[in-house]
Formats: sequence, structure tokens, C-alpha cells
Amino acid sequence: MYDDCGIERYSAFGALDAVSTKFPKDIRECYGDGAYELFLGVLGTSRSQTTSNVLNMLGSNIPVISPFATLPELANFPNFLRTTPADNDQVQVVIQLLKDLNWTYIAALYTNDNYGSSGMEKILQLARENGICVDVVQAINSTENFANIATLENFLNILIHQKKQTKNKTLGIVYFGQKNVIERLLIRLNQLLTIEYRGFHWIMSDFVGTSVEVFNDADDVSDGTITVSTSSVMIQEAQQFFEDKWNAALTTTNLSSPLDKLIAEYRTENPTAGIDWRNDFIMPIVDAVYVIATALKQALFKKCRNYTIICDGFEDYLDNEFLNIMKNTTVDYGLLNYTAGPKELVDLGRQVRFDPHGNILPDRSSPLYDINMYNVTRKSFVKVGTYKNTTLSLNSSLLASHQQLSSCASNCSNCTVLPPIPYKYVDGDVLLMGMFSIHDPKDEEHAFACGKFRNYTLDVIGQESFFHAIYRLRNLTKIQFGGISFDDCYSSTVGSLTVTQFLSGTTKLPFGSTGQTIDPTKVLGVIGPYPSGVTVPLTLLFSRLKLPSVSYASSSPDLDDVINYPYFLRTVPSDVTQVEAMVKIIEHMGWKRVGMLYVNNNYGSKGKALFMDKAASSGICVTTPIEMSETGNQNELYQISLDIKSKGEEVIVYFGTEARIVDLLTEMKRRVEQNSFRYDFVFLASEDWGDSNNIGSKLGSVAKGAITFKFEIKSADVGFEDYLRNRKPVLEPTNRWYREYWREYFNCDPEGDFDKRIGKTCSKDLQFSQQDLSNFVDDQRVIHTMNAVYALGLGLNEVKDLCPPDNLHGCQYLKEQPEDVVKHILNIELQSGSESFPIFDEKGNGNLGFTILNLQVAGQDTYDYLEVGTYKAGRLDLSKNLLKFYNHNGSGREITAPCGSSCECFVTTTFTTTEATTQGPTVTSTAEYQTSTIVIIAVVSSSCLLLLLLLLIVVVCFCKLRREYDGPNASKPLKRYYNTPSEPSGGGISQVSKPPSDIQFINPQGMSSDIKYMGPVSTYDGEQKGGIANGPKGQVNRAFSDPYLHPAIGSNSSEQMYRQQTPMSEGYDQGRNDYRRNESPVRCRNREPVTNSSPMSESNTSNYRPDLPPREEGIPNLKQYQLPNGYPRMGTSHVINGSPPVGNSPTDSDHALLNLLAGNNNVTPTDDSPVFSMSDQGSPFGEMHERDRKAQFASLKKKQKRLYNQTAMEATQSVEKISRV
Repeated sequence: MYDDCGIERYSAFGALDAVSTKFPKDIRECYGDGAYELFLGVLGTSRSQTTSNVLNMLGSNIPVISPFATLPELANFPNFLRTTPADNDQVQVVIQLLKDLNWTYIAALYTNDNYGSSGMEKILQLARENGICVDVVQAINSTENFANIATLENFLNILIHQKKQTKNKTLGIVYFGQKNVIERLLIRLNQLLTIEYRGFHWIMSDFVGTSVEVFNDADDVSDGTITVSTSSVMIQEAQQFFEDKWNAALTTTNLSSPLDKLIAEYRTENPTAGIDWRNDFIMPIVDAVYVIATALKQALFKKCRNYTIICDGFEDYLDNEFLNIMKNTTVDYGLLNYTAGPKELVDLGRQVRFDPHGNILPDRSSPLYDINMYNVTRKSFVKVGTYKNTTLSLNSSLLASHQQLSSCASNCSNCTVLPPIPYKYVDGDVLLMGMFSIHDPKDEEHAFACGKFRNYTLDVIGQESFFHAIYRLRNLTKIQFGGISFDDCYSSTVGSLTVTQFLSGTTKLPFGSTGQTIDPTKVLGVIGPYPSGVTVPLTLLFSRLKLPSVSYASSSPDLDDVINYPYFLRTVPSDVTQVEAMVKIIEHMGWKRVGMLYVNNNYGSKGKALFMDKAASSGICVTTPIEMSETGNQNELYQISLDIKSKGEEVIVYFGTEARIVDLLTEMKRRVEQNSFRYDFVFLASEDWGDSNNIGSKLGSVAKGAITFKFEIKSADVGFEDYLRNRKPVLEPTNRWYREYWREYFNCDPEGDFDKRIGKTCSKDLQFSQQDLSNFVDDQRVIHTMNAVYALGLGLNEVKDLCPPDNLHGCQYLKEQPEDVVKHILNIELQSGSESFPIFDEKGNGNLGFTILNLQVAGQDTYDYLEVGTYKAGRLDLSKNLLKFYNHNGSGREITAPCGSSCECFVTTTFTTTEATTQGPTVTSTAEYQTSTIVIIAVVSSSCLLLLLLLLIVVVCFCKLRREYDGPNASKPLKRYYNTPSEPSGGGISQVSKPPSDIQFINPQGMSSDIKYMGPVSTYDGEQKGGIANGPKGQVNRAFSDPYLHPAIGSNSSEQMYRQQTPMSEGYDQGRNDYRRNESPVRCRNREPVTNSSPMSESNTSNYRPDLPPREEGIPNLKQYQLPNGYPRMGTSHVINGSPPVGNSPTDSDHALLNLLAGNNNVTPTDDSPVFSMSDQGSPFGEMHERDRKAQFASLKKKQKRLYNQTAMEATQSVEKISRV
């Protein structure tokens, strides 16, 4: 036995000395004839830090079993065992204790050693997950004695400041650390007599445990302190043994044992000291000794077959096998008699076993921890609870004074911390991912942020139905489904960012108390999203990942595209169906003229477009639509209300979200109450308005008479009402949304919440009324959410047999055959009572129709939705006699919505109709509509004829020009150009000019090509924007047809030369005009000749070159000489000395090239070099007299001008003839 004094170097010395028998025999002490030691291992040490040091030094084969070391990370050592629980278990006890005492706002202190740091880290993690705010976290040096008064005051002032924010001016503090530090702190606190240093209440870890001496000198600040200690049993025999030692220390003179001498020395220095009995340390030590003894017994039996003889080879056997034997040892005290084991443990039948990591397993016969409370009067601890089988049991009567001692008094902002991505999670073998719009988007400047809580919708209730359906799926399929839900904040940017971060693994989302993270590969399908504007981009992402998705609300016609969204389904009909229903209602009512209001998002804009088209084809006049932004201000809403009023329509078709119509109706109601607004119209509104209670109960006075749509609902669910009835706003690790909804719905702060914005705490007995529950359960969004979950889950259940047994996660079939998976989901039928019904039609849309509602006055300031019809499978059933419409004063009225004598419409021609009746469209209006159609067809036909004649005239003119130029060239010999390298004919870079149509090109393989022009030699590397190539060096832009790269071989090896083929464009005029357009006789300056870079020509008449006039037209607004990505501009691209193509600042030579492209120079190519300059020696123009050159140029210009004028005159005369016709 060694005393390491809690110091690492002493523990190292003791361990090395103890294992000296493991050293080679020639360097270890000899014990005499036949005497030797068997080294069985290390029992200790007393601290986690020193135990870790010993383990690192001894290696991995020598057993180390500790009754005290609780650091969880020690389990990573393969040779470590412990007979005391790890701190993970103790932390769970502390958190559960805080929850039971309802301490929600605390401080935390810990010593900065392994024991304190590790324990506090886990406490903070679990506290966050359980809604406990740890506002102050303070580390203390493990040798701190608080002798410095300034240090002490600074430390205490932090705690005092936090205490002032508590409700009762009392602060709970959790201490996790060494007992000597807290002992000194309590003594110093006890010496400070000021009242502000009182009011601290403590929970301390097992290192303090039942150590009474910690509190002996701190009576004024220690009463009621709660400690956690390892569960103990009073072993009388062990206590008697120690008392005998204690008493003999002063009476016995010849003390041979070092322990006896130590006790005697202590008693001599402290004659009045009483015996300090740490009963909670005794049982772990006894357990450790019995584990070693039992393991030795088993080893002797296995190797030597008896317990009395140490056989040959036993020492080597211990070296190799004893550690494994210890790990698998079970000490069963119940099998021992009183002679062989402690009576108390034998009577309990206690068992000691280890898990694979060497941690002691809980014994179901005895508690794992005891909860103690210090009584300052008795100077002792009273047991007030136990922790057994993961359950904390407390004596509530003894702890009554400790209830709610530490909670936040007001809005504690430091405690409101949300995860980087808000989510709710239920663990499972496979996951369904839900998307819900719980918050509004913020604003355009904060595209990735969320705005205010959507308290006017039932999105949170929809999310609850999502998880309820997942729990029920487990029973229906026997698959352990789990779920994760996100808030997309009604924003495609937020939704896309959230989903991408999670599914890509970029953001790790934790769950549970063990620090695990959610595995995104477990997600097998998606439920949602709600708004179409979010669903469209996200579904494209899900499709690429081959994830089936089922939306419970998105109705945009964009999602009918099965090519881009092959794995998308929805439980609701497409807006195409809804628009058909709207138009049929208008026709059935005999209305001729309506207004249009829509929200500028995907849902509203696409719905508006569909309605306008359908109305036009049905002879319904729609005035100019009014657009409403997704997040407009009050001024915009007021202006919209004025626009509606000024148009005077009796019926306004609304296609948009509930949120925006609520905003508009709220503004209208405000104006009505100020007597500044009157209205005499009714809304025909899309399903997002539906049977909204926010409108019916609060805004009915300005919305009465509205006709609204609601998705037909068939519920396959059982039990959701009971689920909601029992659902309380409890604190959850990741989900704050239900508590937020509770706060908004009941206008109070949920109990234990740090956000005290309302200022009134919710009653514990608060719950939803029966009417509330009925509204929730019958809500169309809630029912469709659960139907979507059931369809997806049951569809996956049908394909599980095609996957490995009990392993949907990672099943290759789901990724390799997603179309088949979707087919199984598509064919699912649900049961509603005794009736089964398919969820989807053959297109993957909801196999349901619409219920038509009318918002009517039900009493004084009360309004209710009455069902007045249905629309399904193209059939409208509408009870007109049930419909009620109202004037602004609330009296009944009829809606006729006629067009009048002159009906100006946005999408149709002017209507001239007879007075409309309520019996539907008349024959007269239909006939007039047919007449207008005939007129339109006639106008379009005439226009087409004019265009055809004009095109014919243009073709004739160009043919005439062609004949004009073809005459001199008809007898010229055929000239061939080969795009194979040859010797250069002169200095500079060579380039092939585009010939006329009688020049044939031959490619390197000798085959005829359609290519009319070989581009310049270039070292362009494809990296500059606007160039020909877009890829890596040498890669050709795919905008060019049949491109290839032909490297030029030259003496300059530092330059990589390429020839670029240029395609023939559509409408190519046999090379004639493009020849003039691209003829650019410019030689690059200061350029070394490139070997084999000029084209080889073959001709019967080598000196002949065709004589064509220069192009005279300029290039308008050409500000930079640079090729775009795609087909090149007129002219050629070239480089100088390996530099990239010219950009925004052309050189002098580049300006010359531009002038040539604009047709400002008269040039003729020569045989020697297809690329040359007018100033070059040897050029034909260089040898001509200046006057002759100008005369020739002027003659050519006159000839060309005459031809152009003649063509223009003929075209003008033709157009005039057509106009007369």
C-alpha cells in the first residue's frame, strides 16, 4: 500500500515499485529459496487524474481496478476496471435532482482537474437539453485556498449578481470538484457576515459525498446542503476493524504497521479529533478486493485444477490471462457464507459485474447512489433519496423547503439559446424528415434568417401530428420509424440551406445525453414542405438524392412535371383542378366580370396565371390583376384595398396565402372602424383561406359572404385527439416550438421557461378545450400531414422484403429502384372507418376534391363557415339557395357581377353583352365570343401572309445579288486548302482566310468537310471569360459543332499552338457574305514564324485570288474585341507573343483589325500569305500609286452602293404593294 498524496509523481513511483516483480529476474530483489511473489495488479488510485497517469505508464496488460476513479474516459484503457460508477451516471443523478427540485436557473463551480472538468462538461450539456439554465460557470484551481481577499470578493460578486436575478433572491449552485477546495470556500463564506453572502444553496458531487469535516467550520452557510454519494451499506466488521486500529493507536507502543504509525501520529497531533468514517468509500474497496480474490481463485482452478498448489507455469499464465479473467469475473456475495464474505452483503445477495469497458454494472438489488442532506444541528447527513435502476426517488417531505429555490425572476436572455438549426427529433432505425413553416421569413436583407412566429396558423399542430403518425406507424409496420422535423420559415433559402446542411453532414445535430449525432443517411423519405415556393426547389434536391417526398399542401402546377420531379407525390389536388372549380362556380352563378387579387409567390402567381387562362377560354372578363407582395407593409395593404374599391367589382378572386389575406382584412377592418372605408364585394378564395378560424372568428365583419375552398378530407388516424389532450408544454432538448405555440395560444409563459415576455405564468392545469381539440383534429393541413406519413411509411413497409432482413437503412434497392418505391407508395390505400380510399390518383396528385364553404353571419359579431357544395372529378355540386352575400352594413344582397355595355378586360377582347342574369352564361355572350375569336384568327392569318411575302422578296433580292457576283467566278479553277501543317511562307503567324464557295476544304484524313473557315493559331488556354474555350487548357467550347484541336509543331516549344475549327451557322449563304465578313488580312506584329503553321494550297493557277469587293457595313457599338462564350463574332481572334486574346484595351494592331472588320480597307489576299497587312512589303497595295488605290477603292464602293440602293428600292416597292393588298 502506497500513499501518493494525490500527486501524480508519487502515484508513478508507487506503481513502478509495486510492479518491480514484473522486471527481469536479474535486476529485481531475490526473496530466498522457494519464495516469490505473484503480482495480481493495482488497486487504486484515489483520484481520476492519478489513475490516468498510472494507466499511461503501466501499459495495457497489468490490471488496474479503482474504487474511486470516476472519469468516464478511463474506460478507454483496456486494462482498467472500477467498482464505483462513472461520472456519466452521477451527472444524470444531478440533472434529475435539479428537475425534481425545479431549479431552472443555477450557477456551476468545478475544479479544473480531470474529474471536475469532465463532470461539468456533461452537466452543461444535459442542462441545456433539459431546459436548465447555467448562467455562471466558474472553474477553480484544485489548490485554491481563497486566502487572497480580492480574489475571493471578485469570485463571490459574480455569484451575487446572478442571485439578484432569481425569483426568491436565492441561488442554487452545483459543485463538481475536490472536497478541499469547497471546504476552504465555505469557511471563507462563513467568515463574511454580510447578508448578501447568504442565500446560496448547494448540490455537491460524490467527492464531497458524506465527508462531514467539509462542513464542520461553516455552520452558517452549509445547512441543507445536498450531496451525491456512492450507495453504501454499513459493514459492521469493517467499521469495528477500523475503530480497533483507531483506539490502539494511543495505547500500543510497538507499532509495526505503517498504517498504525500513521494513525498514531495523527491522533497525537489532533488529540480531540473524532473518527472520520467514510462509509460510502468502504463498499467499493471491499468489492475491488473480492474481485481480485475471486479472479485468482478462478485462475488457479483453470490452470492448476485446485486452490492449494501453485503449479508450474502459473506465473506466465497470470501474465497472459489474468486481466481477461478479472473482466469476466462475477462476485456473487449471495453464494458466500458469513465466514467468507461480509454479512451485510451476503444478506443482500449483492453481485459485482463489469461491462466490456470495465465499468461496474448496476446491481438491481441495491441503489447506485444515495442523496444526502447535511443537518448542521446534528453535524451529520440524513439520507433523503436514492438512485436505483435509472430512477431517482426522493423524500419529498424532507426536501419541501428546497422546492423552486432557484429560478429566473424575469427574462433571462443568456438562457435562451437555440441550436444552430432548430429541429425536433425522435430516434429510430430509419427516419422520415418533415418540413413545416413555423416562422415567417425575415426580410430580403436577411434571406437566411427567420422572422416572427406564425401564431395564426396550425403548423405546430401539424408538426405534432407528424410525430404522432410516426409513433402509430411503428405499431402498424413493426418498423422502428423515427422522425426529424425542420422549420423552413416559409422561405426557399432557409429551407434549402437547412436541408443541405443536414443531409450533407456539414452540420452535426446532437441528440441524447451521450453526445451522439443524428445520422442523415437514415432518412428514407420526406413529408412536406407546405408552401409551393419552398417545395419546388427542395423537391428538385430530393429527386437528385432519389428520396421520395409527399407534400401535404403544395398544389402548384409546377409540381405536375414528372420529368423533373419523378419521386414527388402530394395528398392534395393540383391548382389546375382548383381553378377549374373556381371558373365553374363563376359560370354557375352567371357572373361575367370579376377582379383578381394574388400574392406574388409561386402559389399565388401560378394560380393567377391558370385562372386568367381558364377565364379567357370560358368568356369571363377579368380586370387587371392586383398583386400583393409576400411581406408588404401597411401602406401597401391600404393601397390594395383602395384599388379593389376603385375597380368596383362585386367579386374578387383571391389566390394567395392565409397570412396575407389576414393582413389585408385586418387593414380593411381598421379602415372600416375609422369610417374611412366601405366595401361591397365578396371574395372567391383559394384553399389556403379554407375554413381559417383566424378569419372567421376575428375578421368576419369584413370577410362575410366569402366563398372559400377547402381540400376534401378523409382521415385514417386514430388517437390524435387523445395525444393532444395529454400533450403538455414540457421542456424538450431540441424542440421549443410547442412551448412557443402554447405561449401564443394561451397568452402566458409556460412554467419553467426563461422567456418571461408575457409576464404571467401558465397554470399547471391549463389545457386545450374540447372545441380547440376538435378544430385541430379536423384541420385539413393536420389530416393531410398524417395521411402523407401513413402513405410514405406503409409504402416503405411494402418494399422491406426486397431489402436485407430488418435493415431498411442502407438498403440498396431503395436507391437503385426509386421508381418502384414510388409506385408502391402511389398504390397505398388507407382505412377511414369501414371505408378504404386511395390517397393518390394516377398522376400522383391527391385523389380528393374540394369542399366549398360560405362564410355567413351566425349571430351578433359571430361568423361561421357553412358547407354549400363540393367539386370532385370535374363535377360541381353547388346549392345556390344556401349562399348568402352581404352589404357593408350586414344586410343581405344578391351578386350579379355583370359586364355592362362595355366590359374592359385584362385578358380578353372588349365584350358587348346583354345584361347578365344569375342563370349562367347566355347564348348571346357565347356567340359574341365566337365572333371575336374569328376576328383574331383572321388578323393572325393576314399577318402570317404578309411575313411570308416579305420573306420571299428578301430571298429574291439576295439571289439577284448572288448572280451579280457569280458571273466572274464561274470559270475559275477549284482551289483546295488542307488544314495540315506546312512550311511557312514568310514571317509572322499564318491564318487561313475563308474562301468563296468554289474552294473546297479537306481535313487531315482526306475527307471532305463542311467547315468553311479555319480559325487562327492561338495559345488561348480557355481560362479567361469570354473566350472560345471554357474548360481546362486546350478544351474546346462545346458551343462549336464538331470541334477538334490540331497542335501546330514549331520551334518555339514554350508556346502551345492550336487550330480552332469554326462551324457553319444556320442560314449560311454558301460562304459568300461570311467570306467578306471574315476576310481579315492582318499580320500579327513582332511574331516569330511558326514552323509548319501555314496551310498548304494546291491550284492549277497558283497566282489567282478571287476579286471581291470589301464589306462596307460597320460593327455598331463594338466596345471590346473579345469573343463571347458561344459562336464568334465577325472576324478572327489572334494572339501576340503568346499573350491571351485582347480584352478591354485593344492595341494599335487590334484597332486596325477592327477597322478592317468594319470594311474601311480594300484588300486582296495573296498566294504567299493569307494573313498580311497593307503596310507589309510585298503587298500589292504597297506597290500601287496612292491615287490609283483611292480610285479603285471609290469605284468598288460606288458599285456596291448602287447594288444596295437597287435592292432597297425593289424591297420598298414590294412592301407597298403588300400594304395595298
